[in-house]
Amino acid sequence: IGLSKEVAAENVRVNAVRPGFIFTDFHALSGDPF
Repeated sequence: IGLSKEVAAENVRVNAVRPGFIFTDFHALSGDPF
């Protein structure tokens, strides 16, 4: 969100995905030691 706000005045859009895990009950059941 920070980059989006920084360049919004210049009519630049930022569309980004931050890769990583979202730990949920589903992942806990998989047995992986994260």
